[in-house]
Amino acid sequence: MQRENAVYIYVFSALFAMLGAKILYLLVSAGDIIKAYGNTTNYLGLTVELIRGGFVFYGGLIGALIGINVMTRYYGLVKNDYISILVPCIPLVHAFGRIGCHVVGCCYGAPTHSHFFSVTYQDSIYAPNNVALVPVQLTEAVIEFAIFITLVIIGIRIKEKSLVLYIYLIAYPIARFILEFYRGDEIRGVFAGLSTSQWISLILAAYAGTKLYRSVGKPGVK
Repeated sequence: MQRENAVYIYVFSALFAMLGAKILYLLVSAGDIIKAYGNTTNYLGLTVELIRGGFVFYGGLIGALIGINVMTRYYGLVKNDYISILVPCIPLVHAFGRIGCHVVGCCYGAPTHSHFFSVTYQDSIYAPNNVALVPVQLTEAVIEFAIFITLVIIGIRIKEKSLVLYIYLIAYPIARFILEFYRGDEIRGVFAGLSTSQWISLILAAYAGTKLYRSVGKPGVK
């Protein structure tokens, strides 16, 4: 029954994730969206494009976590019983998503002079073509797979399942914070020299670090 419940929770959490990813995208892109509506008469076409594309991962992550909390409460379940099952799915799915980003050229990296660690697009509608770029999408995908494997192993070995979530919320934000310096697309917004994703990374890592520190001090947690 636990596995069956986990499937239901995961499906509904995925819907929350899509909603959260879209909402955060609209928020960080509000200025550009307003300008786009002011420069077009094809309002329906632009609206359809906004619905079809444009998602921010951190919005999806926050939405997914809210979804897990809402659905476990709705079913009267203990959230920590499902953390070790559901949380590792996040970096696994995200890794494949980043591979998709690499294929189409979105979320591309900054220009580089390296001939060995680079990717050059010839016909991308997102990334600049014929320019060597840092392959941040594939780099992040590899990191995500590593985080996935690590979380699965930790989830099997520890009794306090909530630690799986806190470890993920430390590991991924640290990796994302660093990778953001090698991103070339600035559409996500920049404040005080850091991107929106970097600020969210700092907040999540600080929150998870505090929770992890308090949790490991509990009796029975090793």
